Amino acid sequence: MRPDEIISAVRKYDKKADVAALRRACMFAEKMHHDQRRESGEKYLSHPLAVAEILLEYKLDSTSIMAALLHDTVEDTPASYDSVCALFGKDVANLVQGLTKLETYQLQSITSDQAENFQKLILASSKDMRILLIKLADRLHNMRTLDVCSAEKRRRKAQETMDIYVPLAERLGLHRIKNELEDISFKILNPTAYANIMQRLKLVGSKQKGMIVAEIKQLENLLKKEHIKGRVIGRVKMPYSLWRKLQTHQNMMSSIFDVLGFRIIVTNIPDCYRVLGLIHGMYRAVPGRFKDYISTPKDSGYRSLQTSVITPKGLPLEIQIRTEEMEEEAMFGIAAHWSYKQGVKYDGRNLPWMKEFLELISKSKSPSEFLSRAKLHMYTDKLFCFDDKGMLYSLPQGATALDFACYQGSKVALKCVGVEINEEPAELKQVLQDGDKVKFKLTSKIVADKRWLKVVTTAHAKTLLEAHFTEVPTTEQKSSWFSRFFHRKEKTSNILGIPNGMAYQLDPNCHPTAKDAIVGIEEKGEIVIHKRTCPELKKYVTQTDRWYSVEWNTEGKRRNTQAVSLTVIWKTGPESMGRVVNILNKMKASIDSFVILDQEHKKTRVQANIRVKNKDHLLDVLDALRTSEFVQTVYQERENG
Repeated sequence: MRPDEIISAVRKYDKKADVAALRRACMFAEKMHHDQRRESGEKYLSHPLAVAEILLEYKLDSTSIMAALLHDTVEDTPASYDSVCALFGKDVANLVQGLTKLETYQLQSITSDQAENFQKLILASSKDMRILLIKLADRLHNMRTLDVCSAEKRRRKAQETMDIYVPLAERLGLHRIKNELEDISFKILNPTAYANIMQRLKLVGSKQKGMIVAEIKQLENLLKKEHIKGRVIGRVKMPYSLWRKLQTHQNMMSSIFDVLGFRIIVTNIPDCYRVLGLIHGMYRAVPGRFKDYISTPKDSGYRSLQTSVITPKGLPLEIQIRTEEMEEEAMFGIAAHWSYKQGVKYDGRNLPWMKEFLELISKSKSPSEFLSRAKLHMYTDKLFCFDDKGMLYSLPQGATALDFACYQGSKVALKCVGVEINEEPAELKQVLQDGDKVKFKLTSKIVADKRWLKVVTTAHAKTLLEAHFTEVPTTEQKSSWFSRFFHRKEKTSNILGIPNGMAYQLDPNCHPTAKDAIVGIEEKGEIVIHKRTCPELKKYVTQTDRWYSVEWNTEGKRRNTQAVSLTVIWKTGPESMGRVVNILNKMKASIDSFVILDQEHKKTRVQANIRVKNKDHLLDVLDALRTSEFVQTVYQERENG
């Protein structure tokens, strides 16, 4: 596209565009790059013109188009920030400077600074999202012209594109850019698979054209019959998206290529749901394949109804139903809300996904850690769950109940001791499903445990928990019932002979109890208690300075004097109460009474009034109850005040 064609294209959608400034930008870019060539031998000016042309498809404001034309001038030519600012204004100069900083970081290193490049891109884009759009257009044109580069450079750029730029384009709803970046990268990274899919598409292409035309006519007749104003579009399949489907449906190759895609565009939201009902009435719906992204949009803002159906002839169809406004949003992504409109704010810090990225940056120890967390965050589809107050949360697929607790903040995540999913007791490690209603049981104290890091699957949860464990010393007595059960560490010891200020734990291998003769071994600043018969002691025979003479504090074994009220939820059945009574007897807790609070088909809720010796005895009782297969939930009832 020539400079005069770019100016003409901007004027078509923005009558108020500063044509003189656009013309100056074209002339300035041509002057600055006049003696430069690309690796292909083309004049360098062809690149900024191509980047501007890509952005014209999204009808961006003239400031963005000028920044695209000038984006390499400060980095690669004698031009400076001040000269650009003087000629084109501060907004254009700031966009160019933001892009220049990113290019500078990219030149510093091929691999080691990729993480820092990405972090800088996010930080710069959060202040003005147009930087990210221009960067994506820049990357797209570079990928289109990558054939002249070495094989190693092509693979490196393709992998970086897949890892970083594709998911960012998806977050912005720029699906055309995303799809083209995917297909170019796919062709480079897996040329054999790409060639096979293209060959198969070529074989079925002519056959499908006739099917698509016939099906469009069928759907248009349906709209006409029901007096619904709308239009029908046949969707084109993309090679990479087909390949991804084949990875999960290896035995369905032929059926995947037979699927036809359509978009039905109507005038209002009620008609979307009306058309959905008509489609399901005319065709057989495929179970589990309906998605309502109108009531619960994607992070990118994408809205649509999506369903898969089978025609009477056995033909599979994938159908999207949306309004004209939603169609524009799907085509132009975040740019649909900007375009050339006046007074638009380009600040990205209020976007939910950008907020999460900025939080990851603030809590990550290094750019590399941020990049690894960000990849985990970007490469997941979403599910939607409700808290006990009916508030809707968007979570990555594969998120556990504990991940959900972390999304509700530290006050929930660090104090949760139990969870109900859809009003049924569940474990914190349970993976959530779309539409789950989740309610947490909380304590007044922090009970978070380091083992939770192995339970959570989301970057957000890992960041929150690691930040907490970094702040809380491991010897501090803030461990959960889980850690107390496996690694008891106490300041007020039940063992005599422990030096003041030193923590201790029972050896997890020999498991000493009060019936055993014991000895202490100093390890990493704490005392590990072993049975005197523990075979591990052989390792310390020559290290007598690490041995401590210790014994159980038998004076602490007083009678059960502390009254405690527990709420126990066990599986409804004839054995459950007997098992709970046996556990309490085994743990030497005195039973005052059981009160059945309510009973259902699957669960029974009981108030157990018991007596224990002290707090440690209570913790042991709770530990034992929670490990029983018959007990679903148990917690201590606390008196008000």
